Amino acid sequence: MKIALVSMDQVWEDKEANKVRCRQFIERASKDRADLIVFPEMTLTGFSMDIARTAEHADSAHTLHWFRTQAVEHRIAIVMGYVQWSTDEQRALNKCALISAEGTVLGMYVKTHPFSLSGEDRVFEKGNELQTCDFGGATFGLTICYDLRFPELYQGLSKSCNVILNIANWASKRTLHWNVLLQARAIENQVFMIGVNRTGSAPDGQSYDHSSAIYSPFGNPVAPLEDDGEYGVYAIDLEETATVRSAYSVKLDRRVDWYKTIL
Repeated sequence: MKIALVSMDQVWEDKEANKVRCRQFIERASKDRADLIVFPEMTLTGFSMDIARTAEHADSAHTLHWFRTQAVEHRIAIVMGYVQWSTDEQRALNKCALISAEGTVLGMYVKTHPFSLSGEDRVFEKGNELQTCDFGGATFGLTICYDLRFPELYQGLSKSCNVILNIANWASKRTLHWNVLLQARAIENQVFMIGVNRTGSAPDGQSYDHSSAIYSPFGNPVAPLEDDGEYGVYAIDLEETATVRSAYSVKLDRRVDWYKTIL
């Protein structure tokens, strides 16, 4: 499977400007014959807690509709993030979607762990469901940013997934954690772990390193076929998950019932 990762320098809270850039990346990935293109968290706005400016209604989510249209036009599957109003419209949902090349939403995930240190939990509701979806002969799991710090989520996903995605706006001051945790999640769950982080800076003072990456089920970094800083193309062999799990049957030794007693 060929996957394009977009470490986009997002324009702050400007959906129209970011659409122009996203379309350029989608056209490029389509020409590169990628099966899937993955964008960072809150793709068209950057990470903003001003939900009055960013949130969309479920029945008229134009960001989701726009990306579905792009997927069909360019015949490529897309992973993207956006903000949707909660049912009571008092808070919002931080969402990630996987859209097929036919424009079908194959999976829709709500971030499970809002980042309380920054007050995100006061603005965004917590998701309470795992999200897996079948695509291209693989089962994908969807996660967002801060979720990466919570290994239980990934153990749950890896029971059926051989690829897990995390889309993020992960600040530079914690890039070390991002890299280590992506690799750890790949190793301990024996999955392809794909992390897509933005680059550049935002008006809130945060800066972001070029740190998007794919780690193999054995924990090795997958080398890009090409990478220019904001756009990289990778190839993964989906059979590798089964090969690694057969050779190193770690999951057979897990003691889930006992873990419940200590957690």
